[in-house]
Amino acid sequence: MSQAKVTNPKFNNEVSYIPPKNWHITTGYYVNNPYKTWNSLPNISIKSYNLFAPLTGNGLNNELSANYFGGVNKVQLLNYATIFSGGSIKVEHTEYANIRYATFNIAPMENHNISSFSLTSTQTSYQTTKKEQYVSIGVNLQGSINSTSSYFSNSLVKSIGVKIKSVKVGNSYVSTNISNSSSGTKSISKTGTILVPTDMLVEGNNTVTINGDFTWSSVTSESDSIDKSITVNVKLINDSIPLVSITANSSVKVGGEITK
Repeated sequence: MSQAKVTNPKFNNEVSYIPPKNWHITTGYYVNNPYKTWNSLPNISIKSYNLFAPLTGNGLNNELSANYFGGVNKVQLLNYATIFSGGSIKVEHTEYANIRYATFNIAPMENHNISSFSLTSTQTSYQTTKKEQYVSIGVNLQGSINSTSSYFSNSLVKSIGVKIKSVKVGNSYVSTNISNSSSGTKSISKTGTILVPTDMLVEGNNTVTINGDFTWSSVTSESDSIDKSITVNVKLINDSIPLVSITANSSVKVGGEITK
């Protein structure tokens, strides 16, 4: 039986056509060597997602999947979907002795902000004196990827990290090295102590601005980051002023006279 070529990039869901769920899938005319298009995906989680994610377009509304149409052996993956980017597939099928093809869309794995970051200090205010060399400020950093997709495995995370980027007192910066990094996990944390030299402080209240960030990247070359700043008040007390103790027998000179 001869089969006529029909150029139909958008298979309309008309009553005269067979619904997609009843198609007889073939390969070789519009779809060639489909397995090759699936063989170079960067991660097994990405492959699984593209195979089983619901499809849209051309009569489908978040239903069926590439796997339903034959998967790696019959479906051509035009562009694979990733965490933040959508993809598409092409399928070939026969209908009334004709060969037709249709394309379908795969939504991104995530379509919203999935990162969260917390930066806190153990206290919101501190008090110190000039006799102390430093004031110690404790900090805690926590970052996480809060994916709702069951396909977002730890193996998708190429790098993840939290760090203190800067500590500022007035117009000066405090040197610090508080950070933590890893891979293959969706959460990370770090605690540390910032040492602020008291010679950077002025007498009275001082505002210490602490800036930190949370970053991560994936094996699909996608990334996200969050910056956050907090302020801590440090009060410097001048303890160099001598205290005068007055007793009942002390004498004080007033107006040129000695009184007791």
